[in-house]
Amino acid sequence: MLSVTLQPYQGDPITLPSWIFTYWTEDTRKRWKVALEWIKNKTTLPAAAELSSDLLLALASFSWSQGAAYTADITPLFSSTSKQAYLNTFHLDPMMEWTGDQYQEKYGTDGIHHIFATVDQFGAIMSFYGRMSVKKQGPLWKNLMNIENKIIQGQVGSICGIINLNQNHWVPVVIDFQQSQILYGDSFHEPMPTHKCEPCEHWVKHLINRSTNLVGEITVSDLATGVQDDGISCGLFALNSITHHYLKVPLLPTDSIALNCCRMEIGLNILGTMTICLLIYIL
Repeated sequence: MLSVTLQPYQGDPITLPSWIFTYWTEDTRKRWKVALEWIKNKTTLPAAAELSSDLLLALASFSWSQGAAYTADITPLFSSTSKQAYLNTFHLDPMMEWTGDQYQEKYGTDGIHHIFATVDQFGAIMSFYGRMSVKKQGPLWKNLMNIENKIIQGQVGSICGIINLNQNHWVPVVIDFQQSQILYGDSFHEPMPTHKCEPCEHWVKHLINRSTNLVGEITVSDLATGVQDDGISCGLFALNSITHHYLKVPLLPTDSIALNCCRMEIGLNILGTMTICLLIYIL
């Protein structure tokens, strides 16, 4: 494949050389950086400059080749995330949104919705219901209150998210309000830590006490997930566990070929989406 043709929402199709999408190599990474920094500095459109910065952040975050991506000189400029973070919230959040869109497309809207939360949204549960000293205020608290009101009114069947353990391990959680059940998965097959379980239980009890739509004792059960045998793929297994639960896709195997294909699919999904948006704004 020598080129890729993109169709903007408005205007003529745009044909790009295929090297644009092989961002994980040193030579093309430099071309991307030069082009995007030029756009960011020269454009008169604030939206285009912002998208250029976001795309540079995306490229800087794809440290999936164990050093081959050479991200050290870009990452500190746009992100405080460690270059050793093989998946971070920049990758997880859009893929959770994508899963939610796929679920709605597959099953439609039946009155009971399922919330595919961002890392920050699900982290708000852990923060506000895990430490009583945290002040319940700010944008995340307001957002959580909106979610709570929908749950109490019986509009939400479940909420799912991905949480971080020990600053270097991602794990998936699903809270099923219809069953009063917390589902927890770990690609290392470890039980749910107490400091993560207790905030979830506290939150669900709080919602049960406020609602006539929620009943039953809270149980904690296993969420199906693949088995990780390396130190860098937890984010992939966490995302896969969520899509397996809601979309019935197969669980990830442990072989490196399947994992690398998964990484590239996520990267191309994010990069392709942002590239199309950037081209639309520039044109």
